[in-house]
Amino acid sequence: MLALLLIVMILGRSAALRQNAPASHEGTNETAAESPTGKTVALIIRSTDSPERHDYVAWHDGMTVADLLTAASHLPKGIQFAQRGSGESALLTEINGVANEGGGGRNWTYSVDDKEADRSFAVLQLRPDDHVLWTFTAKQ
Repeated sequence: MLALLLIVMILGRSAALRQNAPASHEGTNETAAESPTGKTVALIIRSTDSPERHDYVAWHDGMTVADLLTAASHLPKGIQFAQRGSGESALLTEINGVANEGGGGRNWTYSVDDKEADRSFAVLQLRPDDHVLWTFTAKQ
């Protein structure tokens, strides 16, 4: 009888855990367990050299694209990035080991909600639900 009770308790706990388990986001490097609750911003990294990556980070007032990258670097399996300069003269030089190639080559550029950025990533402030897309491509 005790064994039967133990089995019922284990099965019940297992079912409860499955029911409350976060759903995975197939095709991304992010899972719902890593998704923050409340206001968020999305970071998408697109390169022909690797699978597209999506991360979701909690938004805060005054958050810049640079702050988003920094927050994404602290996630489990977070990104790595490098920059040169600061403030209005900051230039992103590398994401996840993929470095800018310079004039005539492929370089990292970004857009926010499908609008090409017109200023440094270190000063452009984000709003809740913004989608930041970094693309490694040659300038068209």
